[in-house]
Amino acid sequence: MNATLGPDLTLCSGNRLELEVGQDEPVDFLWHDGSTLPYFRIEEAEEISVYVTNELGCIARDTIFVDVAGTAPKADFEFGTTCRDAAVQFNDLSVAYDGAIIESFDWDFGAYGSSSEQNPEFAFADTGYVKVTLFIETNEGCDNDTTLMLDIHELPEADFSTLQVCENATVELNNTSVSVDGELVSSNWLIEDEGYNVDNPTHTFSSAGEVEAQLIVVTEFNCTDTIIQPIQVKPAPNADFSYDVACIGEPVYFTNLSTANLNQQYFSEWQFGDLGSSSDQNPFFVFENSQQETVKLIVRQLADGCTDTLSQIIQIHNLPIAAVPEQTGCEGVENELNHNVSWGEGESEGSVVLVFADTTLAGNTPVLGISEAGTYSFLLRVKNAAGCEDTASSEYVVNESPEVSFAQLNDTTFYPTTINLENTSNPSQWSWYLNDELFSTDQNPELEVDSAGLLVIRLHAMNDDGCEGEFIDSTLALAPFIDGGIIECRAIINEGRLYVSVDLENLGTKSVTNPELRLTLSNGQMFAETMTGNLYPGEQKTYTFRTQYFIPDDEHLRWLSIELNYVQDQALGNNECSYVFGDRPVIYPPYPNPAGSFVKLDFTATTDGKAKIKVFNLMGQVVLDEIRDVSIGLNRIEIPNPAPGGSVHTMEVEVNGKRETFRVIL
Repeated sequence: MNATLGPDLTLCSGNRLELEVGQDEPVDFLWHDGSTLPYFRIEEAEEISVYVTNELGCIARDTIFVDVAGTAPKADFEFGTTCRDAAVQFNDLSVAYDGAIIESFDWDFGAYGSSSEQNPEFAFADTGYVKVTLFIETNEGCDNDTTLMLDIHELPEADFSTLQVCENATVELNNTSVSVDGELVSSNWLIEDEGYNVDNPTHTFSSAGEVEAQLIVVTEFNCTDTIIQPIQVKPAPNADFSYDVACIGEPVYFTNLSTANLNQQYFSEWQFGDLGSSSDQNPFFVFENSQQETVKLIVRQLADGCTDTLSQIIQIHNLPIAAVPEQTGCEGVENELNHNVSWGEGESEGSVVLVFADTTLAGNTPVLGISEAGTYSFLLRVKNAAGCEDTASSEYVVNESPEVSFAQLNDTTFYPTTINLENTSNPSQWSWYLNDELFSTDQNPELEVDSAGLLVIRLHAMNDDGCEGEFIDSTLALAPFIDGGIIECRAIINEGRLYVSVDLENLGTKSVTNPELRLTLSNGQMFAETMTGNLYPGEQKTYTFRTQYFIPDDEHLRWLSIELNYVQDQALGNNECSYVFGDRPVIYPPYPNPAGSFVKLDFTATTDGKAKIKVFNLMGQVVLDEIRDVSIGLNRIEIPNPAPGGSVHTMEVEVNGKRETFRVIL
């Protein structure tokens, strides 16, 4: 057999030495150090010998000298997942020694190609085993290599069904992925930003339209495949309904408010808890117990089968109970309607309404007033806070109210006196009140009045039906007061005779009987006459003096005065009147002169106005300056002495434009 190591050569420590010729023929190797590997690892410079034997037992021997030029690097690498058509990542793990640097990398991927990168990626188009060798060389010229076998696996095929679904529907996605090389170990889904890591997930599609679904499957060899498919989500109907108030034993009407996509026809299924169901569009249902019940509406579009469901919890409420007895009242009187209401167990108070003819009265305590007697029907309707209601009807008997009155009182009365009250009413019970205090229950009582004030008398009466009425009148009780007064006096002179008349008035509260009238003339003559009879309170009367005074030709009357003289008169300020003859005032000298503590001054005035009075001493100084009110006719005033002492003073008096000056001793 032919086997040789070749000529002497230089290698690096760590290199392998193999037969240069006939390496594949021997079946046994024996190296000079006793090793039996098909190669020898160089560690130092030495002479190396080898004996080889083939299958036929033929032996060959060769010896060479190997010099060591440096240390060979260690070639090594790792690789990632090995799947067909998938880039395999190769990572260099080689190591150089003694400061050497690996400068070149040579990857041999067999028939598929090669690479000089340190950490290449490489994809294999076929499955099966592939031998990959890495050759490296340092800057010192030392090289080395290593070979690994790779098993390239087939990819799985990702796929799934269920490509059309309905909005809001929960659908199980059917994973139909397969693998011909190893088991599928995981499935990863991504649908509408939600991830699942099960084979066949369930998903609720929240909105209509096209939705992308992604499936990634992985085999036991970590080979993957990805599929992204659109899923058509058809619009679902919108289930909705409303209902009336739910009361025990009363039909509850449900209104279907659902809408369908593109106005499709749809089927409705109603479920009233465990109590019943209906397929009507707008059903009603009677609940017999007070409870909470779940009502479900399922709507299914007939064209595409898409559905929607709405559930609402309904509270079934208790009914109120209204009860009202027959009642009576009085015409024209408002009465509170008596009634009994039970709002229902667990229910809150609601409203009370009284329906009478065309009138509706609201409130928990309705008030009813009818102006005419008779028998009337009315309806009481009560509704609790939940809206459940009940009604009750009854009759309302309206009795006649009594006619209450008594004889009219005088506007005024004078105490002490007794008022006889004459009852003109028809009731059977009477209560008399004076200023809101009860004073008698007689039919026709007497009232003693002994003080002044407004007397308000109220008669409250009741008939046999219990109907009541009142009548009120009043009188003003006054204290007795006597006041006769003169309103005006008049005088004429005809053919030398004086005729005098006077207008009188009773300003008091009692009659003035036989008063005396005194007439005084400016010449000093006086007359007195009695007016026979009564001058009643408030009465006015004219009296003409019977005496006719003859006036001599040489005499001129300047004024006259009349005085009403009545001993019991309580107000004397209106008891005098004066009359002036002519159209010029007359001012009489002051008196007494010399004066005492007072100075008196008489004068007549033709009009109402002012009197100016001044007093001067001998030095011309003013010691008195007064203005007094005067009235038409005779005026008499009294002036306090402004400067008593017995000296002479000058008094200046001006009335109605006329001025007089007098000397007076004060």
